[in-house]
Amino acid sequence: MTSEHGLSVVMSFAQRFQDLQQHRDSKDALITLDLTAAIESRREHQQQVQKYKQSYDWLRQENEDLKNRNPYVLLLLDGDGLLFQEHWIKKGIEGGKAAAYALRSAIYEQCGSRADDVEVVARVVANLGGLSRAMQRDGCIDNASELKDFTLGFTQAKASFDFVDVGYGKERADSKIKGSAPPPNVDQRAHVPDLCCSPFTNST
Repeated sequence: MTSEHGLSVVMSFAQRFQDLQQHRDSKDALITLDLTAAIESRREHQQQVQKYKQSYDWLRQENEDLKNRNPYVLLLLDGDGLLFQEHWIKKGIEGGKAAAYALRSAIYEQCGSRADDVEVVARVVANLGGLSRAMQRDGCIDNASELKDFTLGFTQAKASFDFVDVGYGKERADSKIKGSAPPPNVDQRAHVPDLCCSPFTNST
């Protein structure tokens, strides 16, 4: 009995050890599967992150390229409220050209390193008849032809520069300026900063 009992105890212990070993092996297998799945999931996540980053970088570059393509500055001025420098007006057409070049140079200074890539579009809108009478009355010009020649020179200086005579009428110049401004859905390739001063007036 003692020998048989001892054998039974040994066999029982061996069975429990085997069961424990199988349980441990099963847990190890599950842990290995979980670890493999986690590694694979992390790898897929990293691949997705890299893919999204590449897409983001591409979209950002495309956006920059679109914004920097054919950039321009649009300057709209109500000429009825400007005080023109007399020495330019006295020079007639040549004075108008000089004023246009000075205006363009002042804008380029604001553009910094991008000046070479920027097109300047300038439009001055005014009632020339009323403006010339006011300037004659103030002694700024001797006759209306001086201002007329000045505006011609300004327009002739650059293809993108215009001095527009809108004639007499309340807020006609303001209405013309609003109509010349780009719509809200303007092509985003163009930068259109608001410039609210003129370098060819007495205020500068």
